[in-house]
Amino acid sequence: MGANAKYRQVSKGVTVVRAAQFIPAGTEIKPEMVETASVPAQAAEGMATSMDEVAGKVAAVSMVKGQYVWKDAVKERKGLKDGYITVFVPVDLSSSAAVVAGDVVDVFAVEKNPNGTNTRLLAQGVRVLHSLNQDGSEIEPGKGGGVSPVPASRAPASVGLEVPKEVASQVVQYASAKAVYLARSAVPGA
Repeated sequence: MGANAKYRQVSKGVTVVRAAQFIPAGTEIKPEMVETASVPAQAAEGMATSMDEVAGKVAAVSMVKGQYVWKDAVKERKGLKDGYITVFVPVDLSSSAAVVAGDVVDVFAVEKNPNGTNTRLLAQGVRVLHSLNQDGSEIEPGKGGGVSPVPASRAPASVGLEVPKEVASQVVQYASAKAVYLARSAVPGA
């Protein structure tokens, strides 16, 4: 009988919070984006155990559907770093580097002139906050983003970048001319 009591104690479930959909890094978490689930008590250490712990906070990292939410994966502050804004840039598969939310990129401007083409670095180590397909839906990691073959319907059409305020006007200017090219960065993002 002692073994059964120990088994019940070990297998006792604790309610925790998990993502009900893909949540990009930097996104304010709304109640409909998360759900509760039950896990063994020993596995719940460090996980958010109520909706109040995550609702209204910002995702510090991207979370895929079904992923458990750790307490340190959400922040109180707004998702953007101080002195940064979000700029959406129209892209195609080549110019987007097939990035998804959470990736880090370097942002280049392509200038075409009679003497040829010049490129210049606008910003380095920029965090990708959103990667939207042609329908305006967020592209989830493993669902059309990344370096694996991407169906045309899942190719990025617009990318939301967290850029410093001082270069935002340049990024917007080149974006309006569809002259922005992203490259996966070796510089770690925030």
